[in-house]
Amino acid sequence: LQSAITTIQADARHSKEEVSRFRHLYEEEARQRRELFNIVQELRGNIRVVCRVRPTREGDGDTCLSYPDDSRVCLRNPYLSQTREWTFDKVLQPSSSQQDVFAEVEPMLQSLFEGGHV
Repeated sequence: LQSAITTIQADARHSKEEVSRFRHLYEEEARQRRELFNIVQELRGNIRVVCRVRPTREGDGDTCLSYPDDSRVCLRNPYLSQTREWTFDKVLQPSSSQQDVFAEVEPMLQSLFEGGHV
């Protein structure tokens, strides 16, 4: 019985050491991930402007908006035959889902939850 207790105590010490080692590895990995994320944020620009265009409602008629790419919105005025264009970091078109919106802001939210300055 005494040898079984000794074995269990040794296993418990070993398990505690393993948990401590894994906790240290996890904390180091989290620190490195935060550092890399901050570098990416700085490269992308700390301020980003995202435009989300709401879907048209029934009865709104034809839209005067067009989307040349995922960062530009064009507004055509058919009465004046003019077109204006705006550029954003990202344009979420009317067909964009809530998942698309979340995917765009998720990295900032992750940083915020980890105590970063967003």
